[in-house]
Amino acid sequence: MDRLTFFLDCFQSTLSQLVDYILPQFALCVGLRAVCLCRPPPTLRHIASAVFGLITLWLFFERHSAYFVATVAIGYAITLAVRANVRGVLLSLATVLYILACDLYLLDPKSWHQIRGSMMVVAMKVISIGFDVDEKRLSASILPWEYFGFVFCPANTVFGPFVQYHTYCEILLDRPLSFAWFYRVVRSIVVGLFAFAISVCVMPWLFPDDSNRWLIAYATASSFRFSHHFTCYLSETTSVVAGIGHGTGNWDGMTVSRIEKVELPRSLVEVVTNWNLAMHLFLKTYVYKPARCLGIFPAILLTYLSSSLLHGLNFQLSAVLLSIGVYAYIENVFRTRLARRLNACVLARRARTPNEFKYQEHEPWVVVVNLLFSALAVFHLIYLGSMFDADQLELQEVGYSMEHTIMRWGELKFASHWVAGGMLILSRFI
Repeated sequence: MDRLTFFLDCFQSTLSQLVDYILPQFALCVGLRAVCLCRPPPTLRHIASAVFGLITLWLFFERHSAYFVATVAIGYAITLAVRANVRGVLLSLATVLYILACDLYLLDPKSWHQIRGSMMVVAMKVISIGFDVDEKRLSASILPWEYFGFVFCPANTVFGPFVQYHTYCEILLDRPLSFAWFYRVVRSIVVGLFAFAISVCVMPWLFPDDSNRWLIAYATASSFRFSHHFTCYLSETTSVVAGIGHGTGNWDGMTVSRIEKVELPRSLVEVVTNWNLAMHLFLKTYVYKPARCLGIFPAILLTYLSSSLLHGLNFQLSAVLLSIGVYAYIENVFRTRLARRLNACVLARRARTPNEFKYQEHEPWVVVVNLLFSALAVFHLIYLGSMFDADQLELQEVGYSMEHTIMRWGELKFASHWVAGGMLILSRFI
């Protein structure tokens, strides 16, 4: 069988399974949009969102959907019961403890691994309500149908993305169907399927099993990244279908991931920002900014620790998240000092003003330096993603263990961590 035939067979079979899996959610999002276009009172729109969302959770998780209801009920009770401006902190502690209880005691590893991502999205919504009420962005007397409609909205409960309450309220606006809306839906589906095809049918078979370990690591990490891109574009599609993301009028307000910024990064800082824009918004708004008073580095560590805990007690994800957080901080410090020493635009992010440095982006040697840092970011991504083996089905179903993570990084001689440590040392002498 030639490669083209294999690819077509692989894509057709997996696509048919995928359609059967996600079609019900699309149908419920279309149903919610249809209800809103009929212009019922806002109360009924919130109720429709909650009901369709609960149906979506049941279709995906069946009896395990009860754990989502418990999370939301606990969150709403705390929101109403607490009067002081500590709702956000209390809800953060309560939801994290509940997630850990589900992970360690209430669910078996396979079941928890199935609902973990969706539970994280629901938890982020609950936490955001607490902080928004504390900051007076929302009323403390938020009504039940408003609360449950937001948290259970079928557009983003299963696959995400996280949205704030005011973004969710876009479904209350009876914007008519338009070509721009249709184009955005089709575009997101096409790009998502492209990422899906690369993840499932290209990368796993790109190199033979006896290839160089770094080539195997590249294929493994790329397969994982494109699987993530597919999920992001899928969540973007369901949100737009339901009527969220109108933006400036072109339905451009629901961008979840910038695939080009991740696959061709300027820096790890850029990867962290663009990997999941919705998650980045949540962590920046509800974790990093409140913790900024502790100092920049402690706030960064607390941000990545919070992200790890929201994912549950998974050593692999925690190791990756904390590593990339420390890497990004080291790179940002190193390139800031290097930019000042060279008086050149080699920052982790592009210079905010065009004349900030003497040597600009278009200078040939500056281009080379930035390309080297881009290659370094890709190197780190290959290393960090090397343990997400698509062929380890048993580990995929229950989550990868600490031994598996260390073994995979050990096969690559812990090269990425050594490089990051070396950069930290060099930054002291610049």
